[in-house]
Amino acid sequence: MKKASNKSIFALFSLFILGYCSGIVPVQSQSSVLQSGIWYKVAVEKNGVYKIDQSLFKKMGFDPSKTDPRNIKIYGNPGGMLPQANSSPRPSDLIENAIYVEGESDGAFNAGDYILFYAQGPDKIFFNQAKGIFSYEKNLYADKNYYFITVGESIGKRIDTSENIAGSFPVVDQFENFTYYELDQHSELKSGRQWYGEQFDLTLELTKTLNVSGVVPGSTMKLVSAVMAQSFTGASFNVFINGNQVLQQPVASVPNALYAIKGRERSDTVSINANNVSAPGRSSQELKYQYVKSGSGTSRGYLDYFLLQATQQLVLSGQQMSFRSMESLSNPV
Repeated sequence: MKKASNKSIFALFSLFILGYCSGIVPVQSQSSVLQSGIWYKVAVEKNGVYKIDQSLFKKMGFDPSKTDPRNIKIYGNPGGMLPQANSSPRPSDLIENAIYVEGESDGAFNAGDYILFYAQGPDKIFFNQAKGIFSYEKNLYADKNYYFITVGESIGKRIDTSENIAGSFPVVDQFENFTYYELDQHSELKSGRQWYGEQFDLTLELTKTLNVSGVVPGSTMKLVSAVMAQSFTGASFNVFINGNQVLQQPVASVPNALYAIKGRERSDTVSINANNVSAPGRSSQELKYQYVKSGSGTSRGYLDYFLLQATQQLVLSGQQMSFRSMESLSNPV
């Protein structure tokens, strides 16, 4: 094959630029819903149902006396990072969300009226059905997701009302809950997407208290643990739940060379019988990491993240709570 000269490559590149600018390369353009109207931007840190009453609506800059609540609209996209690949689908604009507006039928936003809408935070949660465990993807670029409120010229999208489904269904009185922890504060290369949390060097132990109560006796708890170590002679992490060791994570050594790999990662998932680690009635769980240095020379460890999944009694805690049950996957509806 004949090698192209720098001159021909430059000519080809110039032709592409000229063709793109002159319209030879088709470009799809689209206008945003934000191009007109009055909008208010709301920051959301976690998933949940949010309420906007008349007082808050007024503080946002809207005039309730001149607002037909039936025309209130809220736009926003699901949480999570945009996909890395350009070929992956993603919304091309803000999506209108279905909301609930109390007292909108009279066409006036009165003192007792309010808006309810479900919003998602910046991170993404999904269920791995094959492994029976939840996965959590932390957003590397933002700690908030944003929703946009406006009063349009037409009726906004509202939550539909569904009829009750006929038939009998099993009672669900327990659910799978999880706690996720990740602290991004250290980057070995001062660049890239991979960051780590607490360092194990002078301090070799880390204990976290998790707000996980009502664990069902005899149920299966699952722990996902991801760590990293920089050790010339190898090292390991011991992981304990309520003082009981549930996992050991040996991490291979790294070469003692300037341009060698800087660290090695280790990720493990372990299943634990709740009876072995958590006494009935415990209101919280204690998770402890212990870093074990091996030999001499450089040896540092880092926590990447952990996820603890447990089956809990379905009891309301707080003003609102989200819950999910793997048992429901076997139901026809």
